[in-house]
Amino acid sequence: MRNKIARRNGPQATLMGTAPYTGKTLADLSREMEMPFEQVLIDVIGPQGAAGAYFVMNDELQSRLLADPNVSICSDGRPTGFHPRGHGTFAKIIEEYVNKRHLFSLSEAVFKMTAKPAAILGLEDRGVVAADKKADLLIFNPDNIKATATYPQPLQLAKGFDVVIVNGQVVRQDDKLAPTLSGLVLKP
Repeated sequence: MRNKIARRNGPQATLMGTAPYTGKTLADLSREMEMPFEQVLIDVIGPQGAAGAYFVMNDELQSRLLADPNVSICSDGRPTGFHPRGHGTFAKIIEEYVNKRHLFSLSEAVFKMTAKPAAILGLEDRGVVAADKKADLLIFNPDNIKATATYPQPLQLAKGFDVVIVNGQVVRQDDKLAPTLSGLVLKP
């Protein structure tokens, strides 16, 4: 267990996402409980486990991968998960990699987040704006995009997406969610 945590940059790089430990690192818990982090994992958190985020990404490698024309952009986050990628992945790409770093253009980013993953998954009725396709659309000014989800507060919705349309229905407008949502779980 010690080696596994060490390979993930240590207990200081392991952020807990399950109450009552939410927002604390494994190193924080170890200090507070005055016990080795391994003992915290075994005796306190126990076999039921807890959600966590591991800070192991290499920014240089990640940037090279994102810029590669063969790489699409998506998220493995989930709306109920305690990780900012569940609410902020696409805003972060636009804000950080398009607007700030100029790693690729907005049109490349949109392609990598829409048409490319839809094609990879074999979702023929999505990913592009065209006749006979599902109307999943975002209306936004890229200069206004702000990823607000953080590790301590991961459930914050991104700012700047003015209108969100899913299956032809407006589901978010002016930072307000519609009472009913029209999205579906899609399977390739």
